[in-house]
Amino acid sequence: MCGIAYVSKLTPKNLDAFHVLCYEMQSRGADSFGITDGYEVWRWDKAFTEVWYESKDILYYLVRRGNRSVLAHTRAAT
Repeated sequence: MCGIAYVSKLTPKNLDAFHVLCYEMQSRGADSFGITDGYEVWRWDKAFTEVWYESKDILYYLVRRGNRSVLAHTRAAT
């Protein structure tokens, strides 16, 4: 089963909470992880915990670019 997390407005206040949500949904799919803001896509063929710091840097980057909607996805291979 896969996991999807969404925040309609990524801000410095909810950035850490969104990142923890991504960590928690890893149990729904640990084969790959991805983030998109609707313009760019970042994806890894690794579990979220393996790209924890890299994904946090991307989320900080998105906050600096402006308050955008962000979608994260975990995938479980079947």
